Amino acid sequence: MPNLSRGGTYRMFPTTGDSMLPIPEGSDVVARYIQDWKTLKPDTPCIVILKGEQDFVFKQVNLQKNGTVLLRSLNKDYQLYTVPVNEALEIWQYVKHQTDSLPAPETDLQEIKQLIVKMQKQLLFQNKGGFPDFLAINKKPCHNKRQG
Repeated sequence: MPNLSRGGTYRMFPTTGDSMLPIPEGSDVVARYIQDWKTLKPDTPCIVILKGEQDFVFKQVNLQKNGTVLLRSLNKDYQLYTVPVNEALEIWQYVKHQTDSLPAPETDLQEIKQLIVKMQKQLLFQNKGGFPDFLAINKKPCHNKRQG
C-alpha cells in the first residue's frame, strides 16, 4: 500500500458501529503491528485483537499499571471499559483509514458549537471595551405607508 513507512507489518481492518466517529462506520482502518506495547502513548488509537466472542475493537488504548487495558471510544456517547491484558492478543496502531462515503454535512449540534465559540469570542471582545455584534440592535428604517 502506498505511503506506508517501510519496516513495519500492516493490516487493514473493517470497522462497524459508530463508537469511533468521526471515522465513519464501514471505513477500513490501516494499522501497524505493535511488538512492544509499552511504546504506546496514552490514548493511541488502535485495533485490539481480543480473546473470546468479539474478534477485535477499534479504540483509544491506555495500558494500565494494574494489568488491564483501558479502551476508550472517540464517540463520547460510549463508556470506556477495561479488559485484562491477557485478553488482548495483539495491538495494531492506527495509521490511516479509507472510506467510500463522503463526510456528512454539519449537524445542528456542530452549528450550535460554532455559535457558542463565536459568542465567547465576542464576549471577550466586550470585556476589553468593545461591543459584541450579537448584542447590537439592528435598526432598519421604518417604511410604513399610510394609505389615504
